[in-house]
Amino acid sequence: MKRNFSYYLHFLIGRMMLFTLGFYSITGTHKIRPKAGQILISNHSSWIDILYFWTYYSPLFVSGSEGRFCIENPTQLLSRVVEIKLAHGSETLDQITKKAQSLSCPIVIFPEGLTTNGRALLRFNTFTDPLPDNTFLFGLLYSKADFSPSYSVGSGLSHYYNLTSQLENRLLVKASVYQKSGLEVNSDVVKGLSNLTKQKIANFTAKDKVEFNNFYISKKKSK
Repeated sequence: MKRNFSYYLHFLIGRMMLFTLGFYSITGTHKIRPKAGQILISNHSSWIDILYFWTYYSPLFVSGSEGRFCIENPTQLLSRVVEIKLAHGSETLDQITKKAQSLSCPIVIFPEGLTTNGRALLRFNTFTDPLPDNTFLFGLLYSKADFSPSYSVGSGLSHYYNLTSQLENRLLVKASVYQKSGLEVNSDVVKGLSNLTKQKIANFTAKDKVEFNNFYISKKKSK
């Protein structure tokens, strides 16, 4: 009952927040009902991604690299997105999965680590072990209106102001079952996300983005 209450509370509050931000309707395949401990892997181009999954799935948000993971609450995850910082984990995915099962909730992972400009996927080395057969891939796509909800670099406050100034924002959600193709698991995932979102795979990692953002900020300060 506690889990059901949490789910419906998140849905009610989250849907109101999305509506306030101009997301009057969400289209696509976002009616999947994952089981406890099931893994949902998504591309990541906006802080709205966090709000979407919190609203519809009330999950454990998990970040990590090189096979080590950590659980982050939405506030911690959002803070990292805005500050453009990398996460550091110490637990295995199996340990995280057992925690999610005990809490009766699914797991959401943004393997790119940080947000993109919505045109390409970052390369990542998040996974070292095979993924369960019941893993889902998600593609979250935002329409390119006057101001794109995608957030890559710059002021988080300015991005929020511009986003809320638009009367309407649109989000299309695609989902498919993860398919193992015999390649290395990270290659399988990034190619699956690329096929789902129709976005190219950039030769750029989250670490590269942090370095670029630091350079971007220093150039702005020097003007």
